[in-house]
Amino acid sequence: MLGVNARRLRIPRDAVLGDERFVARFQPYRAHASREVPRREARRALAVIFRGAITRVARNASIVEAFRERYPLADIARYLDLHPSTISKIAARAGARS
Repeated sequence: MLGVNARRLRIPRDAVLGDERFVARFQPYRAHASREVPRREARRALAVIFRGAITRVARNASIVEAFRERYPLADIARYLDLHPSTISKIAARAGARS
């Protein structure tokens, strides 16, 4: 029977469960894996959307593109290591948030 504290236990989404040997097998894959999981097949990965966007203008155009592909602003901000309000302002200036 589970105690009260056991019901509060939360397992991280990215956890690999198993013995030490099993978990060690996945470490090389986890280091190179994207944390992003597209919600639908037609949506391109953020890495694809931002590929080659090395200037601010190109980055901002890619932000608008990602937003139009229905990525949440928080996901775009996390990917670019920017504050969500920065992403929101860029999208709003481009008219993407209407």
